[in-house]
Amino acid sequence: MDTVTTLEVIELLARGGTRVIVISGGEPTLLTDLPVILSAIKAKGIRSVLSTNGLLLARTMDQVLPMIDWLALPIESADHTLNSRLRTSPPNYFSYIRDLILTVRQRYPDVRIKLGTVVTRVNRTSVASIPTALGKEALPDVWKLYEFSATNYGYDNQLLLTPSVTEFRSTVQAARRIAEEHCLPLVVYSNAERDGKYLFVDPTGQALVIAAGDEVPIGSIVNEPQLVADTWPKYVDERRLEANVLSTYPLT
Repeated sequence: MDTVTTLEVIELLARGGTRVIVISGGEPTLLTDLPVILSAIKAKGIRSVLSTNGLLLARTMDQVLPMIDWLALPIESADHTLNSRLRTSPPNYFSYIRDLILTVRQRYPDVRIKLGTVVTRVNRTSVASIPTALGKEALPDVWKLYEFSATNYGYDNQLLLTPSVTEFRSTVQAARRIAEEHCLPLVVYSNAERDGKYLFVDPTGQALVIAAGDEVPIGSIVNEPQLVADTWPKYVDERRLEANVLSTYPLT
């Protein structure tokens, strides 16, 4: 979508009563009009979350961070080698993210931070060490663990990456003990809970929901807004969507 179309979508969502918009990707900081988009969301009184790998954030920080309520960053392990295996990133990515969190805390104290970790068979034994490795000053406001689900790269490596149910649960238990020691709120996302929690808009304007664990297109929010408005309640439980958002990005 071009900038004008994106702003039209934001207007549609605002008129529909949307209270929170998460800008994700791909990598949203590649968008040259990202500050304009976030400014438009803020002007509508809608809370915004920027979900980014953070690698380009240093050059756009002053234009972007004043416009958002939450910054969502990923870390898969405190081990540099594991991070590089699981995510396209420089060798020092963990240290980079830790330093970025410290910078945001210092310069933009009103921006809250969520750290996301995808639990795979590869990193599961090192997940619980992340809060301690970050240190007290760089702890996020919320830490969220995601059960691995295969997309893109993951499809070709499912056997390597997919943890068993037991492995996922034991990783969560270990992480929960550490999170409690650090007084760090922990949210857990399992694949069994995906349905009914999301309304996505992709870069073409296509609206998608999750049904039977898969993304299902329900129409173009640009060209068929009424169809989307009529269809999405059939797939999305507003109470579950709201609970998912507010547990991950609390109001207070």
